[in-house]
Amino acid sequence: GMVIAAAPATAGMVGRRLLDIVGDANPLLVLGQSAGVLETSLADGTSALVIMRNLALPNGHMSIIQRKSDALAAWRSDTALTVTLSATTGFVLLILGFAFHWQATRAREADLIYDTVRSRIDTALNRGRCGLWDWDLSRGRIFWSHSMFAILGLDPKDDLMTFGEVNTLVHPED
Repeated sequence: GMVIAAAPATAGMVGRRLLDIVGDANPLLVLGQSAGVLETSLADGTSALVIMRNLALPNGHMSIIQRKSDALAAWRSDTALTVTLSATTGFVLLILGFAFHWQATRAREADLIYDTVRSRIDTALNRGRCGLWDWDLSRGRIFWSHSMFAILGLDPKDDLMTFGEVNTLVHPED
């Protein structure tokens, strides 16, 4: 006879013959020690994994039987966790993608409104032969409208100017 070791979930199999547990028509009995890990059905119909190994003489053989559901429980748990984390991550990325798209659309709309308003202000200033400037004293930066540059016959620039740049354009007697 063979010595049988069993996991705690299969208590009651310890000491029983392999033939009594797996049934007499099982391929494991034919393949014996070369079977490796084999999926089989127990005599009561339960799906199980069986492994057989030779032990050093004079100890004979060892067979380990574990229900398939018990053997795969940890894998199923890890797989469920991985799938859940992947789905959650995908959902968060999808939400972030929609938020980015929505924000980009709003930014484009704001740019269009800004360009329209600036165009209208520039048109009004040009037709009235007026200039507009704004001086940020705390930062030392000065904004000039395009019409200010046109009045002075200069090429317009969109950058803010420094006091030194404006000072070079002022007549020394002023």
